[in-house]
Amino acid sequence: MSGYCTPGYIAMEAAHCWVQLGRPEAALDDLQHGLENWKPGNRRDLGVGLARLAAAYAGVGQPDDAYETAGHALVIVADTRSSRTIQQLHRVTEKLTQTGYLSHARELDHTLRRTLRLPESAAPMKTRRTSEWN
Repeated sequence: MSGYCTPGYIAMEAAHCWVQLGRPEAALDDLQHGLENWKPGNRRDLGVGLARLAAAYAGVGQPDDAYETAGHALVIVADTRSSRTIQQLHRVTEKLTQTGYLSHARELDHTLRRTLRLPESAAPMKTRRTSEWN
């Protein structure tokens, strides 16, 4: 088994399938538990996982949690410029728009665009709680 293919990584991939199938509620638990014990060395995958968690929150109508979790992913994007995470964050914006949370979608889109213009290692946005994810 490859070093990156941890139980958390597998949970993240399974949860992504649930979101893609239109069942974000089924993804939340897997993503939350899978990200709890994430290895710090797998930062790019952590960013993707956080963005997927944000998408699941958006899909179940929790825009504040979606925005806050996306903020953690954006901190990682500022360092890594991960195209997978960026793509997933665009999906979060789309899901927030589709579910009627336009102000959250606009703010996330604005912050994502600003983050991509910043030099690497610049913190993109503040979140309410601190996290081991950053």
